[in-house]
Amino acid sequence: MKLLRLYALNFKKLKFNRALEFREGVTLISGLNEAGKSSILDAILYALFGRVVRPPGATKDDIIAYGASEAQVWLEFEVEGRRYRVERRIHRKKPSKAHLYEVLPGEQLKPLATEVRRVTEAVEGLLGGITFDEIVSSTVVAQKDLGRLVQQRGDDRRKVINVFLNLESFNTVLDSLSEERKELEGTGPARPGRINLERERLEALQRELQEFRSKEQEVNALTRENDHLAAELEALQKRYEETSSLHQLLASHDEALRRKAEVEGQLQLKRQTLREYREQVAGLENRIREVTEQMESYRGLDEAEPNLRELAERIEEIRALEPRMRELEARRDRLESETSALKGQLQGLTPQRLEGLMRSRQKIGPLAIGSTATLALAALTSLTNTLLALILGAIGGALLALLAIHVARMARLTQLQELMGSYQLLEAKGRELEDLKGQLQRLRQQRAEAERQLQDTCAQLTRYTHLPSAHPGAPRGRRGSAGRGREGAQETR
Repeated sequence: MKLLRLYALNFKKLKFNRALEFREGVTLISGLNEAGKSSILDAILYALFGRVVRPPGATKDDIIAYGASEAQVWLEFEVEGRRYRVERRIHRKKPSKAHLYEVLPGEQLKPLATEVRRVTEAVEGLLGGITFDEIVSSTVVAQKDLGRLVQQRGDDRRKVINVFLNLESFNTVLDSLSEERKELEGTGPARPGRINLERERLEALQRELQEFRSKEQEVNALTRENDHLAAELEALQKRYEETSSLHQLLASHDEALRRKAEVEGQLQLKRQTLREYREQVAGLENRIREVTEQMESYRGLDEAEPNLRELAERIEEIRALEPRMRELEARRDRLESETSALKGQLQGLTPQRLEGLMRSRQKIGPLAIGSTATLALAALTSLTNTLLALILGAIGGALLALLAIHVARMARLTQLQELMGSYQLLEAKGRELEDLKGQLQRLRQQRAEAERQLQDTCAQLTRYTHLPSAHPGAPRGRRGSAGRGREGAQETR
C-alpha cells in the first residue's frame, strides 16, 4: 500500500486547509510535543480502520475537536497500481458514516462500499487481510512500545514479522506445498492420500492382469480344442453333402408332385370362376341394353327441363288455390241455404202490399179519436135522447172495430218490416253468392289451362306419350294428369 493524500478537519487537533500530500520517498513529520504529529497517524488509521491508537477505546468526544459538532477525515492510497479513497464522518449525536471509492481516471469516484463496518472489511480486503492490530504492531508499537510485540501470540507475531520482511508470499507457497503433500501422502483413514489410492489401484490392476493371463491360457486350450472339433466337423460336412444330394432329389420330387396337385386344384377353381364371370358379363350386357332403352325414353328431357320446372311451379300454385276453392264452395253452399230460408220467410210479400199497410197505419189516429168522441157523445145523450145515443153508440162501435182491424194490421206491419230487413240481407247475400261463383269459375279456368299446358309438355316427351289427354269436363282427370306431370318433372330433375 502507498499513501497519497490525507485530509482532516476537526479531527483531534487537526484542521487542514488543504489535503496533505505524501511524496515519493520518506516523509518526515517534525514538531513540538502535543503539536499533532501522532494525530496524523491516528487520522490515517481512523480513515482505514475506524479506530485510533490512543486513547484505547476512544469515544466520539475524544476524536471530535473541542467546540465542533462533527469531524471529517479522508485518505487516498494506492494498492497494486489502483487508487482508492476512504472517507469517514464522525457526529457527536448522529451515527458515523463511511464510504470507500475507487478513483478512476479523470478523478471520477466509483462507490465500492458504504456503512462503517462494510468499509472497514473492504479496506482490510484491499490490504491483503491486514487488520488494525497488525498495522499498529508493525508501525506505531515498533516506535514506542516494542514490548507489545513480544507479548503477542506466536501466530500474530509471525504475521507482523512476515509483513515487515515481505515473507508472506514464501509462507503462502510453504502452506500450499504442505497442503499438497498432505493431499498426496494422506493424513489418516479420513484422508488416505492420492499416492495410497493409486497404489491400491495398481495392486487391483495387477490382480486383474494375473486373472487375464490365466483366462488367456484357458482360451488357448479351448482354441486348440475348437480347431480339432472344426476338423471333425469338416469331415462330417463332406459326408453330409454326399448323402444330402440324394435326399434333396427325393424331396424335390415329392415337392413337385404336391405342387402339381395344388396347381390342378387351382386350375379347376379358376375354370369355375371363369364360367361365373361369363354369366355375370352376359347379365350385365342384358342390363346395359335395358338401361340403353330406358335412356332412349328420356331423350328430350334436357330441352323440356325449363318447361317442366315452370309447370311444376304452376301446379304448386293450383294446389295452393284448391283450399281457397274449397272454402269458396263451402261459403257458396252456406249462402244458398240461407237464401232459400229467407225466400221462404218472405214468400207473398210485395212492395205494394207493404205500402198499403203503411197507409193503414196513418188511419189509426183519426179512428181512435172518432171512436172515443162518438162513445162520449152517446154517453151524454143517453140521458136525453136514447135513440140518438144508440145510433152514436153503434157508430162508435163500428169505429172501434175498424180501429182494432187497423191495430192488427200494424202488428203485421212490424213483422213485415223485420222481414224487409231480411229481404235486403237476402239481396246482399245473393250478390255475394254471384261474386263467389265468378271467383270459382276463374280458378277452374286457371287450373284447366295449367293442366292443358302440362299435357302438351308431357306429349313432347317419349317417356310420357302414354299419358291420357285431359278431358275439359273431367276435373278429377286433370288433377291426376297434373300430379303425374309433376312427378315426371321431379324425375327429370
